[in-house]
Amino acid sequence: MIDEINYFPKRDRFQKKKKPEDDWNELKKKRARQDARKKV
Repeated sequence: MIDEINYFPKRDRFQKKKKPEDDWNELKKKRARQDARKKV
């Protein structure tokens, strides 16, 4: 069984590190690269 006292703070820190906006920007960059590849 995981030690919840140690587990949850780590998980929260990990989730806070990634902002939704960052994910969205990454997604847009990926899409842009894919589109560029298709056009060539």
